[in-house]
Amino acid sequence: MPKRNIETWIYALDMSRSVPEGQPLDEVEAYPKLPFESECAGAAEAFADHARLSTVPQRAGSVPSLLDGIAEFRRLP
Repeated sequence: MPKRNIETWIYALDMSRSVPEGQPLDEVEAYPKLPFESECAGAAEAFADHARLSTVPQRAGSVPSLLDGIAEFRRLP
């Protein structure tokens, strides 16, 4: 599970979202909540794609919990 909030994973997975200016992408910063749940669809699809294809998201290096989450998801039958 994300250490801070789910927005951390959304920003790491959805390359169309830029990290707020001046903020590093990590598990310490708080990122803005999305106005609508449907706005995370791109991140959810990216998560599923990375899990299915055994790839690593480009920005996941600074979000270890995301890497752990993808690895755990791959273990599911």
